Amino acid sequence: WSDESVRGDRIGWVPLEPSSGSGDSPFGALHATSGWSELRAALSDVVAALNHEAAVRPGGERLRLPEKLMLAHYPRGGRYVRHSDVSAATSHRRVTVIVYLNPEWDPSRGGQLRLFLPPHSSSGRCSAPCSPPS
Repeated sequence: WSDESVRGDRIGWVPLEPSSGSGDSPFGALHATSGWSELRAALSDVVAALNHEAAVRPGGERLRLPEKLMLAHYPRGGRYVRHSDVSAATSHRRVTVIVYLNPEWDPSRGGQLRLFLPPHSSSGRCSAPCSPPS
């Protein structure tokens, strides 16, 4: 959705897996990139690791990869107001993964993720993007 008073980005929903059709998907070029394959593999690894942890906990809930990923582009000055990623419309959501695709990110330009823990706290903790472990 796009309510400019809430968020200043552009979003799109992209199927995680390539279409098994005749290659006429609008996402065919994206799905053919090595970066997309690496992203799918990394997300699969995250889900597998979380499921491994859940298996050793009583009542641990198993996760699955979503069918689609939301891609968001935040232009200069774009923002997203404080919100929860779980609502009546997304009550199935358990984990949100944020991947920054701008390797030249500069903290002076903003864009940090701000977490409010517990959810009703008045001040948030900023988390700057970081590189994945090698």
